[in-house]
Parts: sequence; C-alpha cells; structure tokens
Amino acid sequence: MRGYGNFLQGKKYDEQYQKVSEYIQGNRDKKLLFLELGVGRLTPMFIQEPFWNLTMNLPDAFYISVNAEYDFLPEEIEDKGFCILGDIGKVLKDVNAEMKQE
Repeated sequence: MRGYGNFLQGKKYDEQYQKVSEYIQGNRDKKLLFLELGVGRLTPMFIQEPFWNLTMNLPDAFYISVNAEYDFLPEEIEDKGFCILGDIGKVLKDVNAEMKQE
C-alpha cells in the first residue's frame, strides 16, 4: 500500500525482499526472465527500473512487459526484451493455447 511515507516498508516486505534478492544472486549466471504484468507508469522506480537494471546487468536476463496501455522499453535493453501491448488475460490465454499446441 502506498501513502504517507509507508510504501514498501515493514517486516513482511523486508523478508520478501531478502528472499527475492537471494534468489536473484544465487541464479545470476542462469537464464532469468523478468515478467512485468500490468505495471503502470506512476511509480516506475519500484518495479520497472529495478527490472530494467537487472536485465541490463545480468548476462542471461530477459525482460517481457505485458500491459494494456504502455509499451515502453528502454533503449539499453532492446536486445534483451520486448513489450506486449494488450489485455493480460488474453495474452496469457494465447500463450497457454500456443504451449498446448507444441
């Protein structure tokens, strides 16, 4: 919840942040996919920018964004990611259907 200086704070957040950080560090030399679903442009510094930086700095990281309104991809990761402009539910159904055909 965001508001009045308490955004992303507390014990639960700290525990989850530590888990994610350890996972990323432990797998930094493996293929990693940063999948962003429906993130708006209101506060890019909390999800988008960290994902972009990780994608830039990890050798086998890749980034995919699915969003109905925004399809922004930084120039620095154009070769390591792409954006899908569309409804998340439809995109996931289409991916599921495609996977079943393989």
